[in-house]
Order: sequence, then C-alpha cells, then structure tokens
Amino acid sequence: MKVFQSFKNTLIRNFFIVAVIPPIVVGFIALEILSSSIGREITHRNELLAKSIAAELEIFLLHPLKLLQQIRDVSDKSEIISQNELNDFINSLIRFSKKLQQA
Repeated sequence: MKVFQSFKNTLIRNFFIVAVIPPIVVGFIALEILSSSIGREITHRNELLAKSIAAELEIFLLHPLKLLQQIRDVSDKSEIISQNELNDFINSLIRFSKKLQQA
C-alpha cells in the first residue's frame, strides 16, 4: 500500500512538473513581453497625440496674435489713416473673427 501511495505521489508530482509548470512559465513570459510591447505602443501614440495637439494649439493661439500685430501695424500709421478708418478696420476684424468662431 505504501508503494502505491508513493507511486501515486510521484506520478502526481511529475505530472505537475511536466504539464502545469511549463505553461505557467510561458504564460508569465508572454504576459511580460506583451505588456511591455503594449506600453511602448501606448507611449508612442500618446506622444503623437500630444505633438498633434501642440501644433493645433500653436496655430489656434497664433491667429489672435497675428490680428493684434496687424492692428498694431495699421495703428502705427495713424498719420496716414484717420481715426474713423482705423475704427472701421478694427470693427471689420472683429466681425470677421466672430464669423470664424461661429463656423
């Protein structure tokens, strides 16, 4: 009886070593490789998204700056342009800017 128990325990132990441990080890290795690969891919996509947003934001912020520079350039020539013309010019820029915001 003791030999049978010992044989049974040996079979169970060997089965566990041969059939269960290798898939677990391979699974952990695959999990590590996959998670690092997915992490790199997510980081890469986030960097691309951040660069794209930064470029669009720069364009968005430069537009009002260009308008202000244009107003400055026109107002610097106040000897050439009358105050009424300058006001009309600024009002036209405001109307144009509002149309752009609504679109």
